[in-house]
Amino acid sequence: MGSQATGRGAEAHASGTRLDRVILLAPATLKLALQPAFIPGYGLHGDELYYIACSEHLDWGYVDHPPLCALLLRGSRLLLGDSVLGIRFLAALAGAAIVLLTQLLARRLGAGWYGELLAALCALVAPMYLALSHIFSMNAVALVI
Repeated sequence: MGSQATGRGAEAHASGTRLDRVILLAPATLKLALQPAFIPGYGLHGDELYYIACSEHLDWGYVDHPPLCALLLRGSRLLLGDSVLGIRFLAALAGAAIVLLTQLLARRLGAGWYGELLAALCALVAPMYLALSHIFSMNAVALVI
């Protein structure tokens, strides 16, 4: 068995139609569009306050998380500010990336458009991914990088 996807799904994806791009981007875009509606609800989490403090004092090593997390948060804060939405934007973006990567994995395994959308929908509503993409933490970012 080669690295090429087999079956009808591979033929449909080979053409690269506009519908194919819509099917690919729709679930992740939906996730990213709906996430801000639920982000600001309860204020910042205690761990987020810790990551904010770490982003103020960048260092090459922390005991409990890699330096890239603090650096990413620092960049996000510089671009989007210190609002709850600005702090949690990277987590929401990582959640959308998880949906997209799940869908691409289903495509790579030979799923047709229905299988892709089903896989993306499962990643979209999975409680673990919903929780991880709701607050900024290294766990949300680590699944993508």
